[in-house]
Amino acid sequence: MSRGLSTAMKTAAGDAQVSPFNLVHLAFDSGDLRIWTGNGVLSWGGYDWTGANAVMSISSPSENMEVQAKGLTISMTGLPAELLTLALAEDYQGRTCTVYFGMFSGGAVVSDPVISFRGQIDLMPIEDTGETSTVSVVVENRLIGLHRSRNRRWTDADQKMDYPTDKGLEFMQSIQEKPIDWGK
Repeated sequence: MSRGLSTAMKTAAGDAQVSPFNLVHLAFDSGDLRIWTGNGVLSWGGYDWTGANAVMSISSPSENMEVQAKGLTISMTGLPAELLTLALAEDYQGRTCTVYFGMFSGGAVVSDPVISFRGQIDLMPIEDTGETSTVSVVVENRLIGLHRSRNRRWTDADQKMDYPTDKGLEFMQSIQEKPIDWGK
């Protein structure tokens, strides 16, 4: 993961007292959720990140030499009612999730945290035991789009979805079955 670390973070990694942390940004229509793997409120990037150390776990994002879409899961246990309501009522599929990696050294954030994973929310299964609720956010890597078919056509209507004033495919329908005599 060192390929994205700043010089200050690489230097701090060798310090005797360094504490790694993660920041998770979930973008919903009703508002963004910003949480981090520590206690209390952390101010970074112009936002306040709510500490969820005791209730949040993040699976490790994995990489390999092949081009594969590998996701991760963020699990949160003992959630407040408003977050549980968000998981039940919000249209969450396809929303952006960004996970940042950062470090504390000497009680201060070292440099700027770097993006360790970015993807789209796929599922949010809820596990309710009666006493506590666990919401797991399953996030797909952006590479998952390589497996999806593109349902676009060479038609005037399809072209106008992106470029309403374009007339480049205006006559496509009329010339489709038109016979062309070559060499006469």
